[in-house]
Amino acid sequence: MDIHAIFDENFSGPPVEAAWIVESAANREWFAAAKDQLHPDSAIFSLDRYRSVETALCHVV
Repeated sequence: MDIHAIFDENFSGPPVEAAWIVESAANREWFAAAKDQLHPDSAIFSLDRYRSVETALCHVV
């Protein structure tokens, strides 16, 4: 299984097999629309506890 870590706050791409996607209003809408096509381990995550996107990337991966 491929897991896509998506840090774009306005992601609008096609559904992927599994996604860990950064939380934003646009991404919550994308996730809700794609949920039936995503692997159950897909998730929305918040960057609030990280100092930067780069730091979040290191922790998420």
